[in-house]
Amino acid sequence: MWWKISIFVLFISTSLSGQAKRVFIYNFDSCFLQENNSNAGDVSNSNPAICGCGIEGEALNCSGQVLTWPIAYDSIFKNDWSLGFAVRLGNVSGIIDLFSKQSSCNSDTSFTIVYRSVDSSLNVNIRQGFDKEVSLRSKLKLKSCWQQIFVTKNLGEYRLYENGELIQELNTSFLIQVNNKQALQFNGSNCSFQNFQKYSGLLDNVIIADHTILSNEILKYYSPQQDILTNDTLIFLGQNLNLVATSNCPINVQWSPTNSLSSPNSLITQAMPTITTNYIAKFNDNGCIIIDSVLVRVVDKEKLECEKLQLPTAFTPNNDGLNETFGISNYYLISSLDYFDIFDRNGGLITSFKESSSTWDGTWKGSKLTPGTYFYKIAYTCKNNDYFKSGSFYLLK
Repeated sequence: MWWKISIFVLFISTSLSGQAKRVFIYNFDSCFLQENNSNAGDVSNSNPAICGCGIEGEALNCSGQVLTWPIAYDSIFKNDWSLGFAVRLGNVSGIIDLFSKQSSCNSDTSFTIVYRSVDSSLNVNIRQGFDKEVSLRSKLKLKSCWQQIFVTKNLGEYRLYENGELIQELNTSFLIQVNNKQALQFNGSNCSFQNFQKYSGLLDNVIIADHTILSNEILKYYSPQQDILTNDTLIFLGQNLNLVATSNCPINVQWSPTNSLSSPNSLITQAMPTITTNYIAKFNDNGCIIIDSVLVRVVDKEKLECEKLQLPTAFTPNNDGLNETFGISNYYLISSLDYFDIFDRNGGLITSFKESSSTWDGTWKGSKLTPGTYFYKIAYTCKNNDYFKSGSFYLLK
């Protein structure tokens, strides 16, 4: 076994020297405790491994289980690093010990992750000596049965993510190194005086990286759970569509309202609404309840008012998620589009669309344009008649 550890230490040292960045993943499929690509040592366990349904494949049941990662990982925590994992926290109670890297409760260099059920908070503490300490404390949203957590360090910047979303960021003027010659453990803290409860749920997808995994990369490791895959959509009266949901584990699902659905207890069901309907899917995953919804708008072609094409008078492409693009709101009026052109104040053509559902993001040749007034011209066919519309709108920041 010593030769495997030596190779792993060399492997990590090569990574930290500026060559390949490495990510080590333990997904526990088939209840195996090996790293996915066999690039690192196995996790050691205090009891025989028992598995259940995970976020993808299987997950490790942590009841009575202490997990310890190879000591060779210690060198990773000297510089920038990332740690990700997935747990089911909905039914736990008390102060739950998750990850720890410390020699004792009061050790001057340590790294701990603890969950408090009383306020649904995740508490991350990173300390070196008695004068360098970082604490991330954030209330989790608990919107799904599984919480997929990431903690990242980039020099003096620390970030905490839940289910792919950044929930807290902290910047310091100092650097903390927690390569304290202690192994990373899960469920292994010996701080009994803090009334820690052992975690007895499932653990999946433990990810350790020898670098900072950036925000735009975090979603690559996020696996959606009980969700409706069908987006909000529009159909014409008389049309049907399939509503598609997904679940990582066998679950009970109940769609509502049921009167316009073919199979209200199936992940895939056909919807036949006669009016605009907000369909709700209620997932029950072993007592964990998750609710998702999708809006299906129903339009009667016979009641279309062709001349009332709707476009906003302003939009704000500032990356806040609201009013980011400019386009035709009721584009379903259009059976055939001749042109949809956008101009600047001097009459210069900025962009031209051939699809009625197309939208403009406020850029020209990849560059953001300045705030101000812009103009549009649209020629289209509706109910076999030709129409023309033009106007102006504001680009705001």
